[in-house]
Amino acid sequence: MPVRTPPLVPRQSLTVERCLAAVCLAAVCLAGASACGVASDPADVPDALADVGDTALEKPTALIGGACDNGAGFVDWHSAEAKPAILRGIQGGQHIWVSARAKGVWPKKMRLAVTAYDAETGDLMKPGKVELTNSMKNDGPWLLYSGIPAFVKEPCKIKDRKLRIELVLSDLYGVQAKDEVFIRPTWDGFCEGDDPDAGSAPHEAGPCDAGGLPETVDDATPLDTFGPPEPDAQPPEPDAP
Repeated sequence: MPVRTPPLVPRQSLTVERCLAAVCLAAVCLAGASACGVASDPADVPDALADVGDTALEKPTALIGGACDNGAGFVDWHSAEAKPAILRGIQGGQHIWVSARAKGVWPKKMRLAVTAYDAETGDLMKPGKVELTNSMKNDGPWLLYSGIPAFVKEPCKIKDRKLRIELVLSDLYGVQAKDEVFIRPTWDGFCEGDDPDAGSAPHEAGPCDAGGLPETVDDATPLDTFGPPEPDAQPPEPDAP
């Protein structure tokens, strides 16, 4: 008579179950003194959770906005029709600065994705989705990441058009938060059909809230690659007579 062997349980499944059990036990311990015989004092909360504050204990929420011309801070795009400027990058490209605020998510190694669509046709704006992984910082009641470069391949095709900008945040534990907003980007460069005699109005920086500094600049070039300009070369010493 054949003997039926029990199905094997993958080691990964056991590991996940043990982890979940440990998390549940930790939650019970933090809930009250009677569960584990320890004082439920804020000082007993692990440092990693204390650093996050209340932002990790709320409903997952994301808020998309703009930034100052240098990529810092947060500009509210929800209070009125936003008209952010398409800026020229130092490496010849163009971009719109995007910033993200969040609550109820884990800030370390956050995955941030920004995508732009034509609001009328639904077409994806070139060159496509911008994704990066980085940590968010505390900014009052919010978590903040400033200076995501939403690259613009053809400024003349999207200037003054209504775009839908989508933000998706995904933390290390699979928790997601999303937001979207409509904007009309401006561009001060010359486009076909423009009056060559009219010229273009100089771009003026809009108001910004105080906030964090950007981690990247155009074409995702780290800020630490930039430095003060090199001093002018000294003239050669005259030849001795």
